[in-house]
Amino acid sequence: STSVFQRLKTMKMLNNMGTKSFSIMVYRGRQWVEKSTSDLVPGDLIELVTVKSNTEATPDEKVAPDIVPCDCVMIRGEAVASEASLTGESAPQMKDALALEDRTLDLQGRDRVHCLFSGTRIVRATEGTNKEEVEATRPASDVPATPNQGCLAYVVRTGFA
Repeated sequence: STSVFQRLKTMKMLNNMGTKSFSIMVYRGRQWVEKSTSDLVPGDLIELVTVKSNTEATPDEKVAPDIVPCDCVMIRGEAVASEASLTGESAPQMKDALALEDRTLDLQGRDRVHCLFSGTRIVRATEGTNKEEVEATRPASDVPATPNQGCLAYVVRTGFA
């Protein structure tokens, strides 16, 4: 009976270690809507933002975790991500938007600088520093500006599938 209780305790501890679902802005049905990260599917367009600390947020604001909810490719904007949980490297990595090209996406190779991976931490995410460039790329897309001035990303993978 002791091993059963030990296993239950271990399973509870492992379940608590997983990333919890939180709300995120998703572009669906030609509009920005708030959805749970557990509802994301490959092909969704999401907004990633730098989170406010609990001290900066007003009481009615929800504070989302700074964890990337899924594997995604940046379409617009810039980000700095800490990939220490994946690579062990302590220096945060600069990420920028993928250029529009007709070729196969290489997530682990040349396109790694455009990818944010599930479980990594967002240090900074913005729609870009060059406003003219941001405006110039927007007309090529039917997707309007992100609601909170975050970066626009395309969901590639969710979970382990």
